[in-house]
Amino acid sequence: MDADLVIIGGTEWSAENQIPQQMARAALRLTSGNVLYFYRDLQTNFLRAIAARKYSELRKLRWKAFSISDGRLHVISLSGLNAFLPLALSSMTSKSRSWIFRRNLVSAMRQADIDITAAIAIVYWWHFPVLWRQLGMKKVIFDIIDNHAALGMNMGRTRHNRFTNKLVSETASQADAVTILSPALVGVLPKDCSATLMPSPIDVTLAKSFLSDSSDHRQV
Repeated sequence: MDADLVIIGGTEWSAENQIPQQMARAALRLTSGNVLYFYRDLQTNFLRAIAARKYSELRKLRWKAFSISDGRLHVISLSGLNAFLPLALSSMTSKSRSWIFRRNLVSAMRQADIDITAAIAIVYWWHFPVLWRQLGMKKVIFDIIDNHAALGMNMGRTRHNRFTNKLVSETASQADAVTILSPALVGVLPKDCSATLMPSPIDVTLAKSFLSDSSDHRQV
């Protein structure tokens, strides 16, 4: 395959054994085109960090985007307001957030020398359902690897989870294809959405090496 691939919404690049990072490396082997990994450098919610007085978290925020290029691989983080504002505040702010996010994404794709209309996007947990169609990407794959409403940090956040699930449903209906890693994730999708169950791309050997290293440190 010679198409450019854009991995959108992964965890910070340093978390090398996470699924989105594994997907980026697999993409490099799959295509002869460019691969862009576009992510949020810090997963902390800026407003919640202030409310909880976790000021040490705020010092980690970057105003300027982190960017590295290694041959066909381009790794670029969100910048400016997108670096610290929640990506899904509410339906009232979705238009302005989508506009800001779009500027960052288009700029990153230009930096990676990727033609938007010829690119294939694999999107994760940034839910801007209408945006993918507006950008005119060749194909959009929505890869669902977690049920966010079931994560420990979101337990009891009824309003937040309801809104997130709504965005997941809308994104699934806008994507060209939906992939899941567990049959249980079918429950987060709209009833008329068909998803393809995929094997996990996690590098088991790499995961075992991390576990081994952790065990050695504990013994020391």
